[in-house]
Amino acid sequence: MAATLAGVAACSLGGDGDDTGDARDDEFLSDGKADGAIADGSPEALGVLEVANTLTRDELDDAVGLDSRAANNIVDRRATAAFATLAELDAVPYVGTTAFAKLLAYAIANGYVVMPSGWQLENPGPDDKSRHAVFAIAANDVWAVGFEGLVEHWDGVTWSVVPSGTTETLAAVWASGPNDVWAVGANSTVLHWNGTAFAKLDPGFAVTLRDVHGSGPNDVWLVGAETGRALASVVRWDGTALTKHTISGCPHRMQAVFVASSTEVWAGGENEMACRWNGTSWQDKTIPYPYPDTVTDLWRSPSGTVWAVFAGDIWRFDGTTWRHAYGLVDETADFSVPQLYRLAGVADDNIHASGSGYMARFDGTSWSQTRIPGDASYYGLAVTGSTGWAVGRAARARLAAGTWTESYRVASRQWLWSMSGTSPTNLWALGSEGDLIRRTATGWTKVAMPLTPNDHAATVNVVSANSVWIVGAYASAHWDGQRFTRHDELRYMRDSWGASASDVWAVGEGGRIAHFDGTAWTPITSPTPADLYDVTGTSATDLWATGIGTVLHYDGTSWTQVNGVETTSWSSVLAVAADDVWVTGESAIARHWNGATWTMHTLPTATDRPWIRDAWAASPTDVYFVDSSHGLIHWDGASFTTQPLDGGSSVFGFAGQGLWVSGEDGVIRRRGL
Repeated sequence: MAATLAGVAACSLGGDGDDTGDARDDEFLSDGKADGAIADGSPEALGVLEVANTLTRDELDDAVGLDSRAANNIVDRRATAAFATLAELDAVPYVGTTAFAKLLAYAIANGYVVMPSGWQLENPGPDDKSRHAVFAIAANDVWAVGFEGLVEHWDGVTWSVVPSGTTETLAAVWASGPNDVWAVGANSTVLHWNGTAFAKLDPGFAVTLRDVHGSGPNDVWLVGAETGRALASVVRWDGTALTKHTISGCPHRMQAVFVASSTEVWAGGENEMACRWNGTSWQDKTIPYPYPDTVTDLWRSPSGTVWAVFAGDIWRFDGTTWRHAYGLVDETADFSVPQLYRLAGVADDNIHASGSGYMARFDGTSWSQTRIPGDASYYGLAVTGSTGWAVGRAARARLAAGTWTESYRVASRQWLWSMSGTSPTNLWALGSEGDLIRRTATGWTKVAMPLTPNDHAATVNVVSANSVWIVGAYASAHWDGQRFTRHDELRYMRDSWGASASDVWAVGEGGRIAHFDGTAWTPITSPTPADLYDVTGTSATDLWATGIGTVLHYDGTSWTQVNGVETTSWSSVLAVAADDVWVTGESAIARHWNGATWTMHTLPTATDRPWIRDAWAASPTDVYFVDSSHGLIHWDGASFTTQPLDGGSSVFGFAGQGLWVSGEDGVIRRRGL
C-alpha cells in the first residue's frame, strides 16, 4: 500500500503534543496512488518506520510533535513487535494523515531518510518515459511506443513493458489485430509482432519512418523521409515483403498516413502537404495556408470525411478543398496558444484530438475542448468506443465514461530552470512559464504567487524559511513564510542572493544591481553596462556576479570589475568559499579562483559548444555542473567526470542529504550524496 499525502496538512517539526491531532480511526493509507504517494520500502517509508520504532514516548510527543495519544499508542504497539510496514503503523489509533506528516518531516529533517545512490524521479511520476504513439485494438488490447525502443501493452488491467529488440526511438504503432502489430521509427526501424514476439524487418534503404497504418494484414503503409534528405518516403507491405513505393507529386517529408482501403490512402507532412492515393497515382491535396507548416495526423471517418491536424488546429476536407474546422482556446493565464497533435475517431459523431494540455471532441455537430490537469503534451491518441488513451512524455491519460483522467502525479510540466532551498523539506523550483513548486515533507506541490507568465520570472532564491525571492523582467515577488507580496519596482532582474532576509542583492539587464535592506530596494551603482545573469556569495562582504563578458566582485563596500577573466558570456557563478569560486558559461569553459589566481578548465561535454547552465557544491572536492548537452559534470578536486542526464537545467543539494537536478518537461531527479 501507499501513504497518500494529498491533503496532509503542513506542520512544524517540534512542539508538545496537544491532543489536537487525528481522530481515533483516521488513516493515512489508501489503495490508490496520489500526489506525494509513499510506498513501503521507499527511503521515506523506512525513515518513518525507524522513527516510530526507536524514539521514546517523550521524543515522539515533544520532538516530533505528535498527539500524546498517538505517541502512547505507538510505543505500546511496538512493545509487541517492531513496525515492519506502513499498514501496521496506520492501524495504530490516532495515527492518521497529521501524525504521518509529522513523522515524515522529522525523519527527513533528522537524517532518517537515506536516499539511494541511484537517481530517483520525483516529478512527474512514476516515471519519465517518452511515449510517442498509442493504438487500441480493443479496450483491453492497447499498444504504446516511444523513446529508445519502448513498447508497452495494456491488457485491460495493467500496462507492461514488452521487449522490442531495439533501442531506436519508435514514432508510431498500428495493428490489424492481436497477432499483427507494427511499430516504426528512426534508422529504418520496422518491427512486427506476431502474437509472441517482435521481429525486425528491413525496408531496404535508409529511411526515418514517422507513421504506419493499414487496411488489413496484407496492406500496410509506412511513411517518413529518406535519411539525410527532405524527400518523402513510402514503404508498403503486401503480406509478403516490404517494397519502396514510387511517389510523385508529394515531395516533402511525410509525417502521417491513414489507409481507408488499398485504393484510398491519405498522407500528409511538411509544407502544407496532403496527398491522396487512388490505387493508381498520388493526387496533390495541399492545404491552402499562407505560411509553411506541417500535417501531423490524418483520419477518415466511416462516411468518407477526411480530417487533419495541421498547424496545431483541426482541418476538414469537403471533397474539394480543406477548410479550418477548430482550434483550441487557451484557458490559462499564460496567453499561449495550445496546439493539437493527434486525431482518433470511432464514428462521424465521435472524433477525438489530443494536444498540449487539452483534449478536443467532435460530436457530429461541433467541437469542444477539455483541459487535462497537469498540462502534458499528448503526442499519441487512441479511442475505442467510450474508452481511450493519450500518451506523451511522463504522461498517460485515460478516457472512461466520457472523462479524461491523467494517471501521473505532477506538480509542474514546465521547464524547471531554477532551484533553491534551505533543506530537503524547503526546496523550491521555478518554471519557464511561471510555475512555482515547493518540496516539503509531503512531496512537490504547486505554490500560487502573484507573478504571471508575462512577468517573465527568471530565478528563485531561498534566503531562509521566511524569505524567498522570485525576480523577473517586469516584476518580482517575495514570500515571508506566510504570503507573497508583489514588487513591481524590482524589474529587469535575472537573479538574486541574500546573506540574510535584510541583506539581499539582485542583478539583471544592462548591469542593473539593487540591494534590499529588509524594507526597500535601492539601485546600486554598477561598474558595467553588460547584462548580468547570476549572483551569489559566501558572506555579506563577499559576493560575485557574472554576465556577458564580465565578472564582478563585492567586498562589502562596492562592486568592482574582476580582471584576469576572459570576456566571454559567463552564465553561472558558484562561490564555495572566499578562495574557491567557479565561473562558467558558453563552450564549456570554466574559470576557478583560488584566492590569488584564476585557472582555466575545459569541462567534458557531449557537444562542441554547450552552455554550463548551473553549478552547486557540497564541498570543494564535490562540485556539480549541469550543461546544455544534457550532462552532469562532477569535480572531485582533481579531475572531471561526466554522467548523461536527460534535460537537466538546474542543480541544487544539501551535503550528506541529497542532490536534485531539475529541467525540461518538469523533470526533477534526486540521488544521495
